[in-house]
Amino acid sequence: MRNWWQYQSTLVRWIRELFAAEPQPHLVIWDNTAHNIPWELFYHQPSVTSGGGPEGWLGELVPVVRWTSIHDGQRIADYSASHHISRGGLLMLEEENLAVPDDGFAEYLVEPPFRSIDELMRRLDQPDEPPGLVMIRCHGFYARSASEFSIGGPSLNRLTDYSMKTLREFRPPVVLNSCASGQAIQDEQLPGHPVRSFVELFLRYGASAVVAVNGDIDKNHSHEFATRLVANAADRPVNLAAALQEHRRYYRAELDRQEPGRDPKDVDEDYKHFLTSFLYVYYGHPETTLHLTQPANADTWSNGSDPTEGRAS
Repeated sequence: MRNWWQYQSTLVRWIRELFAAEPQPHLVIWDNTAHNIPWELFYHQPSVTSGGGPEGWLGELVPVVRWTSIHDGQRIADYSASHHISRGGLLMLEEENLAVPDDGFAEYLVEPPFRSIDELMRRLDQPDEPPGLVMIRCHGFYARSASEFSIGGPSLNRLTDYSMKTLREFRPPVVLNSCASGQAIQDEQLPGHPVRSFVELFLRYGASAVVAVNGDIDKNHSHEFATRLVANAADRPVNLAAALQEHRRYYRAELDRQEPGRDPKDVDEDYKHFLTSFLYVYYGHPETTLHLTQPANADTWSNGSDPTEGRAS
């Protein structure tokens, strides 16, 4: 992975110029391909003759922001993410086999977690109490057809049936914490059509930003990412792009702490977590922030009921 990038001479030169700039600009990558390029895993090496910034993986060195075209009339030509400050509680879908008791989510929930994505979508169609964050923790399945590419069961095609008025009215960021949720497809049933993705769909329907996963992750890593984001955003407003950068740095540091003679299986596990952390990608404005707060009815869910029971689906 490190060596592959070095043969992309124009890109290497451009990234070096980026790191040499003062003050360092934001990095925004506009990618409308279905190649699912792991830009965050670009390995930057300064020139031996002219320097050019620190050495390391792009996603740990700077906050990496992605943009894509929005399929919504004029917005296809002029999309530009806007700065958003999100503050409020947590609206959450968490499939039952992914739920972990006492993980810190309950005290920020605006209502008990949903157990099916259709239940959550129906709630998003009703703009009631504005959430600060919408988090979706479910299984995702990649396919090259929008009628089969799915998260939580429903396909990409079927999720367009919902209006998601809550996103349009309050513009909370959305975390798609599921396998393949950040991947784009060139629908094999519609040759010549633009690429499609769940990220584009949620941005089109009003999310101020989307965090998604550009590949497959295991449920333990998914849960650890979610709990860390919630805990950090509860302490203070967090920049979402920077939060992903810190997540990658954490697992990159784990590789640096390896000691000689370790069990090869443990070493493999560290590399797995490192690569998985770089699968998390961010779409939105570089300055968008999230601050989770406890809703007025938080005690109802944290003390009066078991939030892991959720709703009937």
